[in-house]
Amino acid sequence: MAYYQLEPWGEYQSDRRAAVITSTMANIHRGKRNPYKLEDFMPKYDRQAMTWQEQKELLIKSFGLH
Repeated sequence: MAYYQLEPWGEYQSDRRAAVITSTMANIHRGKRNPYKLEDFMPKYDRQAMTWQEQKELLIKSFGLH
């Protein structure tokens, strides 16, 4: 426990490292918009799983698929 307090590891830390990199890149290219926060790029595990119909609808909206 003492070592974990000094150097945390695990999936949460991995997600946090990825969010730091992603938010930095997004803020470099954001223009005059409000800066992105680290939390904007952290996974949200408390959401309900989407059905395949909801996933399909999201893909169609996101990528203009038909």
